[in-house]
Amino acid sequence: MASYSLKSLYAPAPKLTRGVGFTVNGDPKGQKMLYAHGNAIYIRDLAHPEICEAYYGHQNATTVAAYSPSGNYICSGDVTGKVIVWDALMPEHITKYEGKQLGGSIKDICWNSENNRIVVGGEGKEKVVHAFMWDSGSSVGNMSAHTKSCNSVSFKPTRPFKIVSGSEDYSVNLYSGPPFKLETHIKVHNNFVNKVRYSTDGNVFCSASSDGKVMIYDGKDGTVVSCLGGEKAHSMGVTSLSWGPTATQLLTVSSDRTAKLWDVEANQCVTTFKLGDSIPGDMQGSCVWAGDYMITVSVNGNINYLDKNNPDIPYRVVKGHDKSINSFVMNEDGSKYYTTSYEGKCLRWNPAVFNIEECKGTGHSSQVTRSVRHKDKVYSVGIERTLRCMDTHEDLYTPLGLPMESDPRDITISKEGVVFVTCENHLTIVKNDGIQNTVPLPFGGVSASFNSEKNQLALLGKDKKVHLYQYGDDGKLEEVLLTEELFEIGEMIRFSPNCSQLAVTSGKTIQIMNPDENLKITESLTRANARVFCIEWSSDSKRLAGAGVDSHINVYEFCDNKEKIYIHRAHPGSAIHALQWVGNTLYSTGTDSCVRIWQRD
Repeated sequence: MASYSLKSLYAPAPKLTRGVGFTVNGDPKGQKMLYAHGNAIYIRDLAHPEICEAYYGHQNATTVAAYSPSGNYICSGDVTGKVIVWDALMPEHITKYEGKQLGGSIKDICWNSENNRIVVGGEGKEKVVHAFMWDSGSSVGNMSAHTKSCNSVSFKPTRPFKIVSGSEDYSVNLYSGPPFKLETHIKVHNNFVNKVRYSTDGNVFCSASSDGKVMIYDGKDGTVVSCLGGEKAHSMGVTSLSWGPTATQLLTVSSDRTAKLWDVEANQCVTTFKLGDSIPGDMQGSCVWAGDYMITVSVNGNINYLDKNNPDIPYRVVKGHDKSINSFVMNEDGSKYYTTSYEGKCLRWNPAVFNIEECKGTGHSSQVTRSVRHKDKVYSVGIERTLRCMDTHEDLYTPLGLPMESDPRDITISKEGVVFVTCENHLTIVKNDGIQNTVPLPFGGVSASFNSEKNQLALLGKDKKVHLYQYGDDGKLEEVLLTEELFEIGEMIRFSPNCSQLAVTSGKTIQIMNPDENLKITESLTRANARVFCIEWSSDSKRLAGAGVDSHINVYEFCDNKEKIYIHRAHPGSAIHALQWVGNTLYSTGTDSCVRIWQRD
């Protein structure tokens, strides 16, 4: 039996909040980075960021993850206080331990150098810092000293072991053990402590705060050694920091849109990296120094590869979506594709070299509902009730911005380039980038598809019926057929490319109709486990893919030997919003902000 296997997973961008630190960690070999997004943990290759793995063991939103020093295991945490330790080497990522260690969200995780103890920091009523044996979950100390949430923790990598923590109560605590107990309470900051980290040799540790200071302390007793940069290291809050491999250099990032490389012993800024002018987009929220890679993450989710020799421009910027991807279209020759997300962000992807850029010009200001391509133009509609057009040669939005009278639900286009926008209460017909006609829909519009062979428009209404219209060159529509009610209100209707079949969703069912027999239902495809959101025909009209809220994809093949192929948990824990065929390859996107590519085996 045929099947589809995952060819590529393009990860979402990290999702950051202005002024709040976000933890990105690297592996011990300096080859990978990992971060939390949604209910998953993503592991990305630093040399080839298009290569990605994901772990889906958490039932709730993940917050942070960290490799063990051996590189064999990863510990991840979520918003409920649960941590899971799982195998980092095998593709199955088998769970080794899971348990609740705090009463609230886990904000930071650190392993000790012997790979047997873990310390977590975060939120909770009784404790906000906790150290435990990872194989059993048993506690190795009483560490309830902070009065507010703990933002960061770090293990001293050498004996005698110590733990340092930084909190929103403006303090830094040093613990000795095991069993670990408070040794020193340090109060030198006057704002949130966002990050604490021991140097790789354990001689010193540092703290970064929203007050703009980066403090260096003696690693044994917590005595203040220096304040980087004199009074302040950055002009705004310092959100994160990371030690270099030699423990003599430190990378810091700030909301002032810069990253700085410090010579710690000389207390001198060696290099200042300027990372844009946008507020809040270019504010820096995280960083990691992994092997030869100095990485920072902007609030807009951009992953910046810093270049010491050219501090004004990162030598590489990896972009992506951090919100639900709602639409997906290919360009005319299939060399690049376009995705638009919940907040209106449109990205152009060049998979040959994994180059991703945000499309220029005045685009959508809010959620994009659907997109459709005609030759070198991509038309899209959003809930701000506007039809926009983008030129795929320039990846630039044109000045077109046609207003809709009600909320758009779908968009379809004829071979001649006539655009039909289905809205809640009307249908707008656009020809030559101007409104040709507006047709009221008293029954409520849901979705539409155009049959260019017969110049007919099939429109799915809220009345659970399919309305078939004859389209005239003058823009007028004449209703020529009305079907009986479907079982449930559907989400999408689509003609096959050869116009020989019409697929209509109805709840969990996809109905196949024959356009040559008055839209007679010829087949009911009922394998879906939940409501079907989207359907897509292959270019040869031999395959139909359907997906929805249950995270699975069903592929129906209309060949000599009909097959139904089930892609289980195609987007684990995520609804699927868009599908696109390129030959036998299927692209899918959804609320997990990922692009997944499926190859038929």
